[in-house]
Amino acid sequence: MPRQDFDDQSLLVLAGLANLDLPAERRQLLAPALNGVVQQFEAFEHIDVGEIAPVHSFSPLWEKSRE
Repeated sequence: MPRQDFDDQSLLVLAGLANLDLPAERRQLLAPALNGVVQQFEAFEHIDVGEIAPVHSFSPLWEKSRE
């Protein structure tokens, strides 16, 4: 199911949940920006990370520490 874009009403609800007072002018500017950010994050949903090692297994050191 495709995600619906944020509109004035959904931003009003989100602002209320965050206890923010966003005037209509700010919500009008925020909606396209927020939709763009969410669209960028949706690209990560299509990446298969099944064979990628966890980040804690990576060591950026070129050689073993001599301590």
